[in-house]
Amino acid sequence: MSKTIDFYDQNALILSEQYQSLSFEKVHQNWQAHWPASSSKNVLKVLDVGAGAGRDALWFAKHHCDVYAIEPAQALREQGEKYTQEHADKITWLDDQLPELNSIVELCINIITCH
Repeated sequence: MSKTIDFYDQNALILSEQYQSLSFEKVHQNWQAHWPASSSKNVLKVLDVGAGAGRDALWFAKHHCDVYAIEPAQALREQGEKYTQEHADKITWLDDQLPELNSIVELCINIITCH
C-alpha cells in the first residue's frame, strides 16, 4: 500500500468530516453548466475516481445517475459507503486506483470526475 493511501486510511474520520462540510454545489460550481441532465428515463453512468467519503457520489445518485465510486483507501471507502447507504442501489463502491482502474475496464461511462 502507498504512503498516500495509508494517510487516507489513518485519517478517514477527520477527512470525511472535512469533505462533507462543503456541498457538491460549492465545490463544483465552476463547471455547473456541464452538470448531468440525467433522469429516471435517461440514466447516466458516472465514474467518481477518488470518491473519498461519498459527497459527490451521493449528489450524482440523487440526480438519477448510476455511480461507480472508486476509492483505494479502505477506511475512507467505508465512511463513504455509510454516508451513501440510503442510495446504495445507485452507487457501486469499488476498491481500485489509478492508473489501471481494472474494476471498470468494460464499463461505458458518460461522466468522469477525478479529484
